[in-house]
Amino acid sequence: KLNTLSLMHNKIKSNGLVSLCKKLSLLTKLTHLNLSANFILYEEIEPFITTLNNLSSLLYLNIANNQIMSDGLVLISGKLHKMPQLQYVNISENCIKSKGFISFAENMKYCPNIHTLVFYGNQIGYDGMKAIVNNLYTIPKLRELNIGFNLIGDDELKMLAKEIGSVPLLEVLNLRE
Repeated sequence: KLNTLSLMHNKIKSNGLVSLCKKLSLLTKLTHLNLSANFILYEEIEPFITTLNNLSSLLYLNIANNQIMSDGLVLISGKLHKMPQLQYVNISENCIKSKGFISFAENMKYCPNIHTLVFYGNQIGYDGMKAIVNNLYTIPKLRELNIGFNLIGDDELKMLAKEIGSVPLLEVLNLRE
């Protein structure tokens, strides 16, 4: 019956993550998962990726402030097709570069119910921003996009300005540096 699990601001590492993931796969009603501000590293994320296959009811995913890196986001992105109901994603401050954002952008189409994306404090880069901007139309319910502290320059801002009209429900755009 558990639907919300928040383990933010702890010291979860690989052993804890493996144990947690074994139990998470049994939580078929889980809608909210917050693992932000732990010590989850890309090298140790495989059990979590496998668990995502079983979390078909997940609406809210917050894995901010870990170290999943670009390769970790690529792995997570490959599971988005299993989570079409996902509404909120926070992957802030995870040392993610363009490669990770390109993969995420290419898979956003599997989650048309996303209303909030928080990518704050990564290194989105030109190619990552291009991929996100070119795929915004695939998530028509998007109301909030936070891409602040990503060293966004004029070229990235021009791309965003050109495509922002493809997101009719957007209410909050955070580019704060």
